[in-house]
Amino acid sequence: YLRANIPQKVIICFAETNQFQKIVLYAKKVNYTPDYIFLLRNVMRGNVENGASFAGMLVQDDPPLADIESITNVFMEQNLIPQCTSFLLDALKHNKPEEGHLQTRLLEM
Repeated sequence: YLRANIPQKVIICFAETNQFQKIVLYAKKVNYTPDYIFLLRNVMRGNVENGASFAGMLVQDDPPLADIESITNVFMEQNLIPQCTSFLLDALKHNKPEEGHLQTRLLEM
């Protein structure tokens, strides 16, 4: 898939083998923007801990590669409240005013 220049397939292979850092690096290298929320949902189905790690990677950059609220919704769809709480505590550490609704949502959990 690398030689054929099919970024969707390459990224899916990286996700299946838990090589999440390579997903981000490859996507930037080939100037491709995958559907990170779709990938996260698929990873979460297989392994919640790997999914939580991948979610953290998605919000490390500024701006984040995926919307924090969308990532939070993925956690909540599967009723993963402890993992969601941990994710939000880390993702919201910059205390930005535009993230106020997410801070409120965190407190409600």
